[in-house]
Amino acid sequence: MTKMPLWMARYGPHVDWQQNARFVIDGKFHTSSGVAAGTDLALEIIARRVSQNFADVVARRAEFVRIKAPENDPFAADVPPKTFFRRAVVAISGVATDAIFNVGFKLGFRMKTSHFLKNII
Repeated sequence: MTKMPLWMARYGPHVDWQQNARFVIDGKFHTSSGVAAGTDLALEIIARRVSQNFADVVARRAEFVRIKAPENDPFAADVPPKTFFRRAVVAISGVATDAIFNVGFKLGFRMKTSHFLKNII
């Protein structure tokens, strides 16, 4: 089961999680549901910028079996629907994660989990 919906949902109501999406292209934002899905996304970008035929050639030469339909993620079936319990887990894990990283930040580490998304959302 993937934890991505739990991770992304904590960034607020502006995140529109696509339940069965393998990849999403929304304006200037391009995102995928995993590493192999990222390859599908890269091939989709090639198809849009160059040609579908060229993207297919790249996939064949890389020995990659391409899933062209962005809504076809065979692993998304394991993702539970939105529930109160899941939202509670997201909230609690978000607070815990921020607390852990804030402690690290105070100790001299230079990273905070939600910092890079503040300007986007």
